[in-house]
Amino acid sequence: MHVEFAWPDDLVLGINQVDAEHIAIIAQIEMLQALEIEKDGVSDFEDIANGIKDISIKHFAHEERMMEKHCVPDFERHKREHSSFINQITRFISLSKKDNNDTALQFHKICGNWYIKHIRTYDKKMALYI
Repeated sequence: MHVEFAWPDDLVLGINQVDAEHIAIIAQIEMLQALEIEKDGVSDFEDIANGIKDISIKHFAHEERMMEKHCVPDFERHKREHSSFINQITRFISLSKKDNNDTALQFHKICGNWYIKHIRTYDKKMALYI
């Protein structure tokens, strides 16, 4: 499944690798909206949701290495945001196995909103130091 979307200029950090990772993550998140429309089922949701979790963990590790290397202020707070998000989506994935009503759409909103807000507030500040 491939989903097309436009990447807004205000989400570009100017750090090529991080920008590419953000685009890949949002593309995964957008697949959830297509899943909801197509009603493909729980297993597809779990595969995509776990994929978002895995790619997020790798992305956060990359960002955190860069922040440490460049002594980015507020590193610990930024790292806690990452950890909190992973914990939140892990709980959501676990709960979705019990109640699948609108799961893909809810997860899409949670992840999409979190990433957009995070990039605009935390990652934009991080980019000033890298």
